[in-house]
Amino acid sequence: MFPKIEDWKEFKKQVRIICQLIMGACNDLTTRDYHLISVDEKPGIQALERKEMPMGFGKPSRREIEYIRRGKTCLIAGSEVGSGKIVHHEFVKRNNEWGFLNFIKQTTQQFNSKAMIVFLLDNMSTHSTVSLVEFVASQIGYKKSLGKNRRYGILKNQRSRRKFLMDSSHRIYFRFTPKHCSWLNPIENWFSILQRRVLNHGHFESVEVLQEKINTYIEYHNTSLFKPIIWQFTGFTKDNPIAA
Repeated sequence: MFPKIEDWKEFKKQVRIICQLIMGACNDLTTRDYHLISVDEKPGIQALERKEMPMGFGKPSRREIEYIRRGKTCLIAGSEVGSGKIVHHEFVKRNNEWGFLNFIKQTTQQFNSKAMIVFLLDNMSTHSTVSLVEFVASQIGYKKSLGKNRRYGILKNQRSRRKFLMDSSHRIYFRFTPKHCSWLNPIENWFSILQRRVLNHGHFESVEVLQEKINTYIEYHNTSLFKPIIWQFTGFTKDNPIAA
């Protein structure tokens, strides 16, 4: 409830930057060739085949607490903040480097080769890998040496790779939410809705059925439900309220 913030001044700065990005995207900046994509993974989604109780006339439906696990999947999704649409999503067996890299590749292909794309996401290690840096460098025409993993240069370690990925002068760059700030990532709201409307009371005979129903919901969302979020929080203005 009260996370330890090591550098409150820097924390406030990063939160404000993200809020400005979100509010800018919500104010029709997408009419330019600019796209803010909110990205996250939802791992361990279980396909639960439930034993449903028959519904009597005039009575609410009931469901037995027993169920059979039919497997699980991981959903990676990206929402364009300016429109609220899910621009791309993928199902992977495991949330790893290569699944995330492929997702980023497929997402960037949704836009033209000159568009500025900003990915808003959390601090997972799979979000700052060597392969991701190499892909971004190839897309922006970066000609300098990237160095070598665990040795020197941009690829040396996670910190140096993340610095490169966060460079806002690049056509494609990443903005990472600070620790304890998953609430700053707009797609978390969409995942919450998906959980309530599709997953909580779902009956899935297999992983394939689960994925099909998620696909159907995303199609329905992009057709009938999507809308820009209303973002009013501009960042923290006071000193750390929980500082000792």
